[in-house]
Amino acid sequence: MEIPFNKVSFTGKENKYIQTAAKNLDKRSFTLKCAEWIKSYTSVEEVIMTSSATSALELAVRSIWCDKESEIILPSFTFPSAANAVLLAGAQPVFCEIDDNTLCLDIKDFQSKITSKTKAVIIIDYGGSSPHIHQLIEIARKNNLMVIEDSAHAFLSSYKEKPLGSWGDLGIFSFHSTKNIVCGEGGALLINTKNKDIIHHIHQLYHHGTNKVEFLQGKSSSYSWHALGLNPQPSELSMAFLLAQLEESKSLTKQRQKNFLSYYNFFVEYPYKKGIVLFSNIYPDHVSNCHTFYIVFESQDMRDYIIEQLKKRHIYAYFHFVPLHLSPMGKKLGYSPSDFPITNKISEGLLRLPLYNHMTEKECRFVIQSVKEILEAL
Repeated sequence: MEIPFNKVSFTGKENKYIQTAAKNLDKRSFTLKCAEWIKSYTSVEEVIMTSSATSALELAVRSIWCDKESEIILPSFTFPSAANAVLLAGAQPVFCEIDDNTLCLDIKDFQSKITSKTKAVIIIDYGGSSPHIHQLIEIARKNNLMVIEDSAHAFLSSYKEKPLGSWGDLGIFSFHSTKNIVCGEGGALLINTKNKDIIHHIHQLYHHGTNKVEFLQGKSSSYSWHALGLNPQPSELSMAFLLAQLEESKSLTKQRQKNFLSYYNFFVEYPYKKGIVLFSNIYPDHVSNCHTFYIVFESQDMRDYIIEQLKKRHIYAYFHFVPLHLSPMGKKLGYSPSDFPITNKISEGLLRLPLYNHMTEKECRFVIQSVKEILEAL
């Protein structure tokens, strides 16, 4: 049996929708339907579909008027897109430690990094969970910071019955092929602020720096170039694929959650947790989309050994982010390896097990049995 790390699930409607979209590319009806679906689910002010979560992040950060003096706090343990968005907007990324239980932004270190230059915080909902998001947002509000919630991992997750992605002023979803609900490459920007200037700026940026929205609303007789703009708009064909996925997204997620629970129940009950520091948790008041199931081992050597042993059984498990402060770019920004010891330790030991929507019970049991045998042979 071969178990890939990830496998895309299909609903059976993707080809039909793509064929329909191909005949009406100029109408962008599937793009609008995707935005309407996500807006209805999250109850945010507005949703704008984008070509990727990266382009949504860039749109979000640029919309808040950063300059070279602006600082934006984000965890070092994340994908480079978040830091790139900050730098491309002309601001300075300020890296922060992660919580050693949730792998999300550490509350105390976040507080300590806030200065008079801090303009915003990017909260990462790691692995589909964000158990302390209400506390992080409370701190941000007290310090007049914009909250950009990077929910690339967390589509259909919620905390206190409120969807993740809708807690911040601006939220980000990803529909990359590695995510739970996909379209190959695509994203969404959730607008949850009532700041009219920021909303106007987002629309202007989204439409190449023009006043196209005012023109379409009949507020201007023509539209032209007013400011620096972007082009984060998605392909209509991608959005046709995505709509087929969105319509079945809740049922697709249920099987994934079942497999996550099988992993979790095994590790909770397993009496010989040799070298295991922690593993994916189930948090109070939290419904996770179960994007990933991870185990953190006490050393990188042990983690790498487990990966190799699983690979010999044709099971493909992987580590995750190389922390940004350890990267060549992080070093150019003045960071050193000793700055974030918790992040270092987590990243060195973290292993993600295979998990996908249509993973069968048999496949899941095979992975669990293999992990058990490898651990017991240590």
